[in-house]
Amino acid sequence: MAEEEKEMPFRFRWCYEDEEEGEICQVLLLGKTDAVPPLHIDIANDLKDKNISIYPIDGVTEADSSNYHFKLAFNPGILVEPQSISLESENWSISSEGDANAVSLYLLWTGDETILRPNEAMEIILTGVAAQTLTDGTTRSLARTRAAGTATTDVTISWQLEEGIIEIGDPSDITRRLPGQEDEYAKSTTLTLNMVQATGKSNIPLFVGFVNCNKVLNTNNELSNLQLRITNTNLPGTLSTTNFSSSSRLASPPFEGPGPNPASPHPPDYYPPDYHPEPPPSTPEPPDITSDPKLNIVFQYDLDITLSSQLVVMLEVGTVQAAPWALATEDQLNDISVEIEGGQWRQNGVQTIEVGGITKAIQWSFIPQNADVILTAQETMLINLSNIVTNHPTGETNLYLYYKRVKDYKDGKFTCQIEKGPLTLFDQEVRIGNTAEIKNAGPLVFRSDVDKTRDQSSVQFFVKDESSPLMNLDSDADLKVVDTLTAYRIKGDGAVFTGMILMWSGMEDDIPFGWKLCDGQNGRPDLRGRFIVGVGQNEERTNYQFQEQGGADSVTLTIEQMPSHSHGVTDDGHSHQFSSPKMRFTQAGHGSGISDDQFETKYTVSNTTGISIDEAGDDQSFDNRPCYYALCFIMKVDVSEYKTLSSL
Repeated sequence: MAEEEKEMPFRFRWCYEDEEEGEICQVLLLGKTDAVPPLHIDIANDLKDKNISIYPIDGVTEADSSNYHFKLAFNPGILVEPQSISLESENWSISSEGDANAVSLYLLWTGDETILRPNEAMEIILTGVAAQTLTDGTTRSLARTRAAGTATTDVTISWQLEEGIIEIGDPSDITRRLPGQEDEYAKSTTLTLNMVQATGKSNIPLFVGFVNCNKVLNTNNELSNLQLRITNTNLPGTLSTTNFSSSSRLASPPFEGPGPNPASPHPPDYYPPDYHPEPPPSTPEPPDITSDPKLNIVFQYDLDITLSSQLVVMLEVGTVQAAPWALATEDQLNDISVEIEGGQWRQNGVQTIEVGGITKAIQWSFIPQNADVILTAQETMLINLSNIVTNHPTGETNLYLYYKRVKDYKDGKFTCQIEKGPLTLFDQEVRIGNTAEIKNAGPLVFRSDVDKTRDQSSVQFFVKDESSPLMNLDSDADLKVVDTLTAYRIKGDGAVFTGMILMWSGMEDDIPFGWKLCDGQNGRPDLRGRFIVGVGQNEERTNYQFQEQGGADSVTLTIEQMPSHSHGVTDDGHSHQFSSPKMRFTQAGHGSGISDDQFETKYTVSNTTGISIDEAGDDQSFDNRPCYYALCFIMKVDVSEYKTLSSL
């Protein structure tokens, strides 16, 4: 069975325990053997259903390369004086041996049989486990470490999984396993340790925080930038100046009372023959403590990059589902640019941190460019993080800043919180994501002029870097707009109200938003082809009722509606005819007469004339409208009545 396929029986916890610093885990401390704290190694049973038994080796009380339970193998040249490493734990023995391939520590259990049940552990405490600086490149492993510029080293832990030394068995099975039955379990593992400086002062006088704002936008893939500030918090003048005080300049305090000076061994009028009074001593000028090197923080440069000081910026990564607390996904963080201003630093690589094959963080390492970087008292350096894009949930994530091999200080780290959200603050500005929504459970109140200065301009709106506002709302409640004001609803004097009807000079298909043609639809009056008349009665005119309709496009007059007029007449002459049976005419002679009773009155029976009257009119109606100009009547509508703006 391949070694990587075998089950791992042990789980190791590797931590230095310092009374001041607490636990420092998964590291190998750089420094002197007497300067590093004790190393605690916990050995735990990592099997779910098996016990691990550790037996003392019969007749053996001293560890060596042939008799041991656990072996720690380091790269050659890494450990400082491995032979001086000792044990604080009882019932253990230790020895060391080295060759060209490794330096090994052998650990032998000398106590009684010990059974480790699942998740139970035993502890080994070692003192003097320290790493030396990588100055010797003679071995292949050390040369490889130097060439890679890494600050890590490997330690391989192996164990004697043999009968009578370390055995694995079922808790209910008290019989020992036969030789060869332990082959299903791994017999070694390798820990990768960060090499951390252990000597020096613990509390480095640095302040690390973000300039202006620690927030990034998490909406619509919008870009954000952050700037990290590192400041030497030492204050000029904090060094002791007692050597320059008045009391230190005088051998004794001045005597101000009457009589002889009690501090003088001579009478008041006595002066030695060779005495010559000297002027009082002048006050010496204090040194320029603003540039005192004791106040400086020195990031060291070395041709061997493994000996140079180092700054490391680390950010957590992960998917939204698996790591919502992370800053962003791995792809998003790979696009981030991290730079230190000033040209004194250079990037020494970008590295992914993986756990179980899954990337958990990305780190950017920096070392001095070509000389020591000196941060004097109150001086600041800036780290720019650009092109940050995230869609992770609103909340906080961490940025870790590690500092390593800084002169006179132990290695350490700072943790700074980054806040993800749809709103950011930057240099007296409030920025909101392009697609972010502003939601509030209660009223959203904006209040200005709280200092009662009566500043005329309460709210101003600018575009980019323009110096003149496009819109200004002053303290007198006057709103001034440079160009076009588009509003769906305005309430107040001089405003346009829903239901108002205006005449529109444009085309029907160009009616502005919020207005509709008066076409009889959706409760609007149909004013197409109509005039408008005012409601009510004025003097003796018609009394028009609200929404009354009337009139006609054309009118045909009746006889009664016609005005007085005349017609032309043509008469060609005419005659009347009549007859009477009683009427006779007798021709009388001279002197004869007609008797009166021979005549009687008769009426005309019929007559015929040649008179004709000329015809007039064509039986057509007429247009009674005055001169006109056609425009669209449009009505202001309530946009809230429509589900979508496109339906207006």
